[in-house]
Amino acid sequence: MAHYRERGELQFADTRVAAVDHAAQRYLELTEAHQSSAVALLTDASNAEVDALNRRVQALREQRGEITGSSVEIGEHAHAGDRVIWTRPMTVNGEPRVENGIRGEVVAIDEPSQALRVRLDGSGRELDVAREDAGALRLGYASHV
Repeated sequence: MAHYRERGELQFADTRVAAVDHAAQRYLELTEAHQSSAVALLTDASNAEVDALNRRVQALREQRGEITGSSVEIGEHAHAGDRVIWTRPMTVNGEPRVENGIRGEVVAIDEPSQALRVRLDGSGRELDVAREDAGALRLGYASHV
């Protein structure tokens, strides 16, 4: 921790809310300099903390007009442009399954079927996630270490 503090990479906040807000703001700063697939908030905190980080980054991106339009319920609402992560493996007919922890970006939403089209990080592979499979996803701006 001392190493990070010396480099100015360790920040302190008076409250959890302030810490979440600072982390979310830092995420946005980093995505201005790097591709979003190269940036992630990592925490060893609870699922509730991960959810709070994800909601805050999403809200800031909505305020900036980076994500708009229809959404699909995945525990939270996911829009085109949102980052997502798989929380359990998902079988894909005729293709390799998607493993737990794989991250990607929602590139489109089919409103009638409530399916998500997701581009996987690294491979660029795109696949459709049906509404009944959307429970395997959560917002992916933040995740556990």
